[in-house]
Order: sequence, then C-alpha cells, then structure tokens
Amino acid sequence: MESEKEVLAKLNEFIKENKMFTSVDLANAVKADGIWVKNRDIRDWLKSRFEDKGLFQDYAISSIYVCNGTSVASL
Repeated sequence: MESEKEVLAKLNEFIKENKMFTSVDLANAVKADGIWVKNRDIRDWLKSRFEDKGLFQDYAISSIYVCNGTSVASL
C-alpha cells in the first residue's frame, strides 16, 4: 500500500489513545489528513496486522463469533 506509513501513524494514534475503531474509522481518519485510501485496502492491511503482538501490545483485542458462528471478527 502506497500510504502505509501514514496509515500506520494514524493506527498508532488510535492505539495510544485506546480508541475503539474499525477499518472504516481508520480509513476516514487518514482521508481527513488529505491522503486518499480505499476502505477495502485498509481493511485488508489491518486484518493482516492483528496478530502483530508488538503493534497491539497495549491494546485489548478479542475474537468474537458472528454470522451464527460461521465467521470470526476481532473486537
């Protein structure tokens, strides 16, 4: 992703402030800074980093089952 540096910086802000957020919130925050990103690109990028314990070490993440238990989402 071209704007990964900016997205990571915004993600770190959210984590530092202990904000609850979705990939859409992250994409919109990056866009508010004048950087165009696609929501789906942010979604995929964020999903790929959920297992990064270093990045999310100070942020609580739980898995929840959705769609009658057929899918898992991170909360």
